[in-house]
Amino acid sequence: MKQTLFVAFATLCIAAHAEPMYDVEVVKDIVYGTGPSRTADGKTVPFALKLDAYLPKNCPDTKKPVLLCVHGGGFRSGSKEVVAMVHFAELFAQHGFACFSINYRMMGEKPPAPREFSGGNDQKAAAHAAFVDAKAAVRWIRANKDKYGLDGGHIAAMGGSAGAITVLALAFTDDNAFTTDLPGAKIAPENNPDQSASIQACISCWGSATMLKDAIGKNAPPVLLFHGVDDKNVNTPASGSEDVYKRLQGLGVAAELRLLPGFGHGAWKATVDGRSLQEVALDFVQREMLKKTPDAETKNAANPK
Repeated sequence: MKQTLFVAFATLCIAAHAEPMYDVEVVKDIVYGTGPSRTADGKTVPFALKLDAYLPKNCPDTKKPVLLCVHGGGFRSGSKEVVAMVHFAELFAQHGFACFSINYRMMGEKPPAPREFSGGNDQKAAAHAAFVDAKAAVRWIRANKDKYGLDGGHIAAMGGSAGAITVLALAFTDDNAFTTDLPGAKIAPENNPDQSASIQACISCWGSATMLKDAIGKNAPPVLLFHGVDDKNVNTPASGSEDVYKRLQGLGVAAELRLLPGFGHGAWKATVDGRSLQEVALDFVQREMLKKTPDAETKNAANPK
């Protein structure tokens, strides 16, 4: 009974229909943590990690579910303000979610990384830093749940391309993985070491779990995978999402794979049965994370043949 009452309260502001419920308030450039970067002359300097908040205006819920948005760009480029992240954050916020779109360290920041992620591979080192920073963002969310009226037990994460790889790392690894840049280091106090970095749902838009295959386990949260059938990116073929889907299904983890015919990498304009990816993702998170069915049209999960 207690669990049922909790879910009902936590979803007070969540609509069971497609019509937006709230205007969205945007708060820019909130610092959520710090990470080391290196200058051109080799000096190590602190790098302020920032996010933008998209909040449902006048929503009375003091336990709003959360969506974390992580942009793509090959760990080389991109920002928290790219249109795709904004669209996801705005739609979810209109339906009662508190949404946070983050920046993270990329190749230009030359972040340190353990040997298996470095060795001259700047992109792989940057991927490691992105995983560390995204976990810091989740911990920041939990540390600030009272300030923003958040439900720290219902955090979903979505990302595209490099951002999708990053949110898959959040989904598949535990709190002991990707906590800091180098082995043996302590989590900086600014990065809220006393909080958990776990998430309760994951949305991967044409990502890859190549670096994470051994981490996929039965305790993974529900995962929704979008992937263009014609994705020509050598690092993120559609077969990668198919493999993740099959692994999750074999472990009994709730998972959906939405293959997108006629689309390649970055298929933000694709639709599923006439519905946007944002709408399909909202239904998935409501159903699988909040245990609320918003639309009878989404009862049947995609099941690739």
